[in-house]
Amino acid sequence: MKTIIFASVMLALLLFPPAPARAQEMQGPQGPSFETTMNPALLEEVQVELGITDEQIAAVKELVFTRQREAIRLRAAVQVAELDLRHALDADKPNRESVMKILGDLEELWTKLDRSNVEMVLKLKEIIKPEQQKKLRDLMKKKAREQRQGPGRERARERRETKEGGSPSGAPPSGAPDEPPPPQGEPDRQPDAR
Repeated sequence: MKTIIFASVMLALLLFPPAPARAQEMQGPQGPSFETTMNPALLEEVQVELGITDEQIAAVKELVFTRQREAIRLRAAVQVAELDLRHALDADKPNRESVMKILGDLEELWTKLDRSNVEMVLKLKEIIKPEQQKKLRDLMKKKAREQRQGPGRERARERRETKEGGSPSGAPPSGAPDEPPPPQGEPDRQPDAR
């Protein structure tokens, strides 16, 4: 009997994962979109570059504040409903009606959270013009790429390309300083001798 209860709880958690797991679903292959991670401070940093007005930033700040309050309230309600569901399923003989009611409430909360996310995206797209959105997406991709590469990785790639047959631009190196040996465990890359 305990195995059935445990399996039921696991199934419920798989069907309705906690908030952090659901938040990951909103990320595309390149990471989160600008709409789902809108940070007004980021807009202020690139305001001139993107041509964003003070009024647009104020509108985004208010939208994000309102959305964050709503999301906190809904996520808290989801966590309480998930706790209630686990508690109901832990009973030796769970009350089917009670479990199904809690499950329905949980589905409704997830729907509200998803709708709130979509509402925010739609409102952001009303505030930020399409050409500004494109510039911002490009900027965020660039920043994400830089974070993945970390400091020095670009320089290391350029050194490898230079060592393999010239500079990254194809011109021969001009007085490039001696390079340190490759890290232990990595084979020294040699150009193909075909």
